[in-house]
Amino acid sequence: HATGPPPPTETVSAGVSRLTAALDDAFRTQLPDLRVTPVEPGCERPQFQYHPQYKRFFASAFLSDSKGRGWLYLVLAPTATERRPACVPVQDGGTCEDRDLPGGGTARIETFPVDGGKQYQVDIDRPDGTTAHVVTNNLHYGSAEAVPSATRSEPILTPDQMIRLGSTPDLTLYP
Repeated sequence: HATGPPPPTETVSAGVSRLTAALDDAFRTQLPDLRVTPVEPGCERPQFQYHPQYKRFFASAFLSDSKGRGWLYLVLAPTATERRPACVPVQDGGTCEDRDLPGGGTARIETFPVDGGKQYQVDIDRPDGTTAHVVTNNLHYGSAEAVPSATRSEPILTPDQMIRLGSTPDLTLYP
């Protein structure tokens, strides 16, 4: 679909390195009490990757604290030019809220049950032309065949923490 701003001008390799460093810094400064473990085997920290077909950067991590473990998925993409459809709950027991953010931009916050647990999804359309898609839940998937199990009563990040993370100035496609 059509997007607003022009594509990023830095190389994919430079973008991956810059965004990975920015994410690492955001974890340290915004979420200092969480243990961050990369999903990718052999990595010391979560790494951004680039998906050429969809022209977006993505990263994932396991997060844990004294209450249990959670999962985080973060996607950065150019903001679409199409207007986002009206906010409606996506599943039984789900919620949907659109919020104007200080300094510009908007966030859509969705919560819903999934696989016996809870999932939060936040989409942030930032004034700089970057959209951050942030997902977290309270599930552990042991393997592709295993039934997931809830690891805690709520997802490890709150929607406000997800908005703060997705709004981190250095997590932009347009430095």
